[in-house]
Amino acid sequence: MHKRLLVSVLGYPNSGKSETWTNLFGSRQRTSTRERWLQLRGNTWIKVFLVNGSFEETGNSPDDVIPNDLPAIVLCSVQYHPNAMNTFNWFLEKEYEVFTQWINPSYRARTNYTDELNIISQLQAANRTSIAQRIGNSSNLNSRVNEVRNFLSGWVDGAGLVF
Repeated sequence: MHKRLLVSVLGYPNSGKSETWTNLFGSRQRTSTRERWLQLRGNTWIKVFLVNGSFEETGNSPDDVIPNDLPAIVLCSVQYHPNAMNTFNWFLEKEYEVFTQWINPSYRARTNYTDELNIISQLQAANRTSIAQRIGNSSNLNSRVNEVRNFLSGWVDGAGLVF
């Protein structure tokens, strides 16, 4: 098991990426300069670093935002964009395991879009990656958030990072 985990939500603008983090934390969240506590279940808490505005959207790079003392767990919005693989490669080079929810179709779309940028195939070819394609509409929000919460729970239990 790797000692670092990236949980990302990949999608077009307004696909439901930020709504995933809002629902996971129970309130609207912004990118910060430090880790924050996330309640997984009952009295189980973990420290995470959240990047809510994607690097592709803000024009920042992970080097600008992620602390030099790399967090064990990063939650990150990634915009479906030609530069998205730069974000994923940054984390892979730092030996993060990657779990990605690909929001497809997005919040307002009715049909799936094809992976014209080959992001999914590149992630599948990389080691240490898991990808789940999920529907972005609000009726699926709770199941998407529960999937993230369950993945985090299993990962931190295995890594011994539960507080």
